[in-house]
This record gives sequence, C-alpha cells and structure tokens, in this order.
Amino acid sequence: MNLLLRCCSECENAAKELALTFSGVTSNQVYAGNKNFSQIGLLITRQILLHLKEVEIVWPHQDLSQVVIKPFSRWKPNNCKNPTWFDAYNVVKHGRNQNIQKCNYGNLIKALTGLFMLNLYLKKSDLEGSNGWVASDKELISLSEFFSPKRLLKKTGTVRSFGSGTPKYIFKI
Repeated sequence: MNLLLRCCSECENAAKELALTFSGVTSNQVYAGNKNFSQIGLLITRQILLHLKEVEIVWPHQDLSQVVIKPFSRWKPNNCKNPTWFDAYNVVKHGRNQNIQKCNYGNLIKALTGLFMLNLYLKKSDLEGSNGWVASDKELISLSEFFSPKRLLKKTGTVRSFGSGTPKYIFKI
C-alpha cells in the first residue's frame, strides 16, 4: 500500500514540475491554484502528447501479462482524465480500509511506469545535451533495470563507433 501511495505522490510532484518546465505557466498557477492531477495533465499535454507514449517492461524475471504500458493513455489534450492507477491512489488515500484492494500489483506497475516516464521528461535536457543523447541500444536499458525507454525515444541519427564496433545512435525524447 505504501509503495502505491508514495509512487503516486511522486508522480504528482513530478507532473507539477513538468508542467512548470514545459507549459509556460507560473508556479503560482500550478501550486497555489490547487490544480488536480488531470488539470496538471492538461497543462502538460499542450506540449507533450503523453497519451501516445509507452514504456516496455524488460525485467528478466517477469511473468506479466502486459509488458507495454501507456500510463497516461487517458491524458488526451482536450479531454484529460486521471489514469486509473491514480484514481486508485486517491480512493486509497482517502479511505484505506474500504479500498485496500486497489493497492494491487497492476496499479503499482502502472504508477511506477508513469513516474519513470515523467522523470525522463524532467531530465530531458540532461539526457539530450545539445545534440541529442548518444547511446547504443544496449545502453538504453542502463536507465532502468525494469523499464526500457526505447519506445519513448526517437532515433534521430547515427554516430560512428570507434573501437567497440557497437553502433551508437542519437536519441531525442
């Protein structure tokens, strides 16, 4: 239960920071305006179409029925609704004993996927640098042992590899 509560709380904070970074609104509009999660989503989707973005689970010990997750599939630009995992977080937060069954593995995995995605966008400038992020396909997995950002990133070019023989690519978020 605590993992879902903490993860979703971090998603909320990361989403607010992302809204400040990419939407051009002021911190007063985000923090003092008491915006809920779907309203924050509306600010973000002006710049980033998160409802189209997906992450693949690559954990080698997995036995999951769903390995590609779109954690923000309900954050559409003009009709932004809370993700189901975030709704689960809200009902548990306000009524733990009555809603404990919402603290399940599926909601936790989707919330973790959402947090991973938001954190990648928050670190966009660090990852991309001035020309893009240079990495081999194998190095992409080094961002997380559980998630692959490969479906999130776009290859925008190739860099000649010296010595290793492993091709390197330029990625943009």
